[in-house]
Amino acid sequence: MSAEEQNHPEAVVRSAEQKAVTAATLVAAAEGHNQTEAVERVEKLVLSAETQPAGRRRSLGRWLLLGAMLGCMGLVFLGWVYGTDIRCTAGDGAACSGLGDRAAARGDVARAIHFYGSACAEDVAAGCTSLGRIYEAGATGRAADYPRASQMYRRGCDGGDARGCYRLGLSYAKGRGVSRNKVRARTLYERGCAGGATDACAALRHL
Repeated sequence: MSAEEQNHPEAVVRSAEQKAVTAATLVAAAEGHNQTEAVERVEKLVLSAETQPAGRRRSLGRWLLLGAMLGCMGLVFLGWVYGTDIRCTAGDGAACSGLGDRAAARGDVARAIHFYGSACAEDVAAGCTSLGRIYEAGATGRAADYPRASQMYRRGCDGGDARGCYRLGLSYAKGRGVSRNKVRARTLYERGCAGGATDACAALRHL
């Protein structure tokens, strides 16, 4: 603790108040809450601190600073989440694909399908491939839809996604959704392997 903080604890509280009020205003705005009410709550805390002994004022100042920091971190997180959603709505296919990944990770299949579909519609090849995986797994509450999955893999592969080439090659190797064709499967595995899909390289060795 600096000598200035020891001699002027009220300065610590005031500095913290300014930062906390700013954070409260920004976070309230991001979350759609009443900004005035959020600021008033912070100001009440500061007002109560002014009647406390110096030691307690310094302690409260630090808590307010911590609150301001956490508030700003929350704002960054909200901006990241809502900003990505807004970019997807505006036609950013990569943002849609990222939202699809997050939805899939938490088991929200319906939203994953929505976002991957949006990504694929914007020619993001990875989104097409990921959508194909969902159809192949039968994660939509129905039986596996191999023909639809192979269509998505084809779009992914044609768009440059190595995983899409591997998955489409696997479809040809096993005759899932397409006629079985090992020659075609090999060609697709080679294309996927060249693009960096290690599973495609392994599949070539076992074809």
